[in-house]
Amino acid sequence: MDTSPVESMSVAAGMFLEGVTAILCLRPYLPKMSKSQLFLVISSAFASLGGAYLAILSSMGVPLTFLIPAMVVSAPATFAVCKLIVPETKIKRGGAMKYKGPLEAAQTGAISMVPLITNIIVVVFVFITYIAWMNHTLQWFGERVGVDGFTIEKLSAYIFYPMALAMGIEPNDCFRSGMLLGYRLVVNNLVAFLKLAEMHHNRDMYQEYMHATNWTGPVLNSDTDIILQAWNKTLRSGFISVRSEAVVTYSLCGFSSGMTVMIMMGIMATLLPRRTSWIMRMSLPALIAGNIANCMTGCFAGIFYEA
Repeated sequence: MDTSPVESMSVAAGMFLEGVTAILCLRPYLPKMSKSQLFLVISSAFASLGGAYLAILSSMGVPLTFLIPAMVVSAPATFAVCKLIVPETKIKRGGAMKYKGPLEAAQTGAISMVPLITNIIVVVFVFITYIAWMNHTLQWFGERVGVDGFTIEKLSAYIFYPMALAMGIEPNDCFRSGMLLGYRLVVNNLVAFLKLAEMHHNRDMYQEYMHATNWTGPVLNSDTDIILQAWNKTLRSGFISVRSEAVVTYSLCGFSSGMTVMIMMGIMATLLPRRTSWIMRMSLPALIAGNIANCMTGCFAGIFYEA
C-alpha cells in the first residue's frame, strides 16, 4: 500500500494491542513523524480494538467469528480514510531507536508513564463530568417541551440512523443500531457491547414468549422498549435481528469514542509537547476518521453476511 514501516506497524499492532498501548510502543518514532503519519497513528488507535478485548467481549457473548474478521478489515479501512483526510506530502521516514538495551527501555517507559497516568485521570474526570452535565441539560430542555429522556445517546440515535441504514442494517433496526453507535461515540464501545448483549437477551426472551403463547401473546411497543403484556415484562431498548446484530458488531469494533479522544490527547500532549496545538486541532478529524473506518467495516459485514 506504499505506506511507511512505522505507520504500517502502528495499524498492525492495533489488531493485537489496545490502541494506546500500540502508540506507546512507537514512542521513539513519534517526534520524527510527518503530520500524515501522526494522524494515521492516532486514528488507528480509535479504529482498532486490540486482542486483549477479545476475551472480555467473547465472555459477554459476542461471537469471535465477528470480532476477528472485524479487526483485520479495519486495517485497510483505516489507511484509506486517513490518507484521504490528511494525505502524505513529505518523504516517509521514521526515527531511530534511542535505547541501548531492554533495561534502559523498561526504565524509560516506567518513568514516562507517571505524567501519562496523571493526564489520563484528569481528562477522563473532566469528560465524564462534561457528559453528565450535557445529559442533565438536555433532559431539562426536553422536559420543557414535553420530551422525556432526551439525552446525548438518544440524539446520537437520530444522527446515526442514516449511517446505520447505509451499512445495510434493516430499516426497523436502524434507530436502535444508531443508539448503539451513539453509545460507542459518546461513552465507549464496551458500554455499547453491553447494550448489544442486552438486546441479544431480549430477542431470546421475545422468541420464548411468542413460543409459549403460540405466537398470539399481546405485545406493546413503547418508544424503544417492548412490553410483553402476558408476562408483564418490559424489554428495555427492545432487540434487533440477527443480521443487524452482526453488522453492528463489526462496526463497534473500535475505540472511536469521546472518552478515548480525551485520553489520547492527554497522552500525545505529554509525548509531543511541541505539537500539542496541532494534535488538539486534529482530535475531532481523527475521531471522525476512526468512526468512518469502523462503519466501513460494518459495510463489509452488510455486504457479505447472510443470516
